[in-house]
Amino acid sequence: MAELSNKNFAVQQKEGNVFPSDLVLKLLEGLNSRTKNIIIKRFGLDGQEKQTLEQIGRQYGITRERVRQIQSAALREFKKSQKIKYLEPLEEQLKSLLQKNGHAMEYQNLVKSFKEKINDPKLHGNHLEFALTLSPHFENVSENETNRRGWKTKNVSKDIPEKVIQIFCDILQKEKKPLPEDHAVTVVLNHNQVKNLSEEAKTREAILSYFNLSKKVLKNPFGEWGLTLWSEILPRGVKDKAYLVLKKAGKPLHFREITNLINEKGFSKRPANAQTVHNELIKDKRFVLVGRGMYALVEWGYRPGTVIDVVSAVLKEAKTALGREEIVKKVLKQRKVKKNTIILALQNKEKFERVGEGMYKLAE
Repeated sequence: MAELSNKNFAVQQKEGNVFPSDLVLKLLEGLNSRTKNIIIKRFGLDGQEKQTLEQIGRQYGITRERVRQIQSAALREFKKSQKIKYLEPLEEQLKSLLQKNGHAMEYQNLVKSFKEKINDPKLHGNHLEFALTLSPHFENVSENETNRRGWKTKNVSKDIPEKVIQIFCDILQKEKKPLPEDHAVTVVLNHNQVKNLSEEAKTREAILSYFNLSKKVLKNPFGEWGLTLWSEILPRGVKDKAYLVLKKAGKPLHFREITNLINEKGFSKRPANAQTVHNELIKDKRFVLVGRGMYALVEWGYRPGTVIDVVSAVLKEAKTALGREEIVKKVLKQRKVKKNTIILALQNKEKFERVGEGMYKLAE
């Protein structure tokens, strides 16, 4: 196969003669059968899950150390061979993608973005990772407590993504609430310390790439970015999920509606159960039962308790007798009940005293 330039790579790809996956597999030509299969299995080049040294060793009746030696020798040979030039067009595409995204990307995001850019039905992430591993132009970003696994352009400092994330975390701590994606990107780009970074790090694509690379921040199902430890970003139970969907709805909802919204947003593979949601919310002080199966948030100003409790609070706050219609009006702001339910509550003589035509006060 003739050496490919970036230009004729694009032409041949358009004509259907060559794909990035073909370039990767072309490297394996000439290897003996065992070495070729070991490389395929170790890097998952057949689209299957990568196999461990021990798994492959058992298949061939050799030690895991021997498998490692065969792998290392093959990789060294690839790097010295003229065949490595087959990867040059792919390397250029990867370098261009990384440059556009601030020179550092989370692995799954890199694969997704590359596949959207390149039409190759046979391409999968393992092909790209194999090329990235062999190329001298890229460096692995190891997964740890604060970073997801990723890749970056070699000789570009990983301090830049870390600095941007720290700035964003400080902003979030100050705001004390999740930020819509556009706003989050804007406030970071407008920060004085970010303005001093390289031009390639001061783009929307770069900032979002750094966000995706970090474990410190996360985007919730509503497109808001915040600290991963926040329940509004990563709700860990049905109560947190209910709180988030109810807050976004901005109005009281029936527990079955809340359950449907939880499931529509896909917080987890396991669907929420309506009765479980009802049972959990009724015990949580963040929520108020404001009608038959209807819940609201305490932070919206809804008072906890029964209709009688709400009527009592209304009269106590007024510090004087109120007319029945005025009481009904005020209570209906707190409860989704029928008017007659409130009128019936006013008949409780232990709690309320009628002091005139349609006028009520707290019983003494």
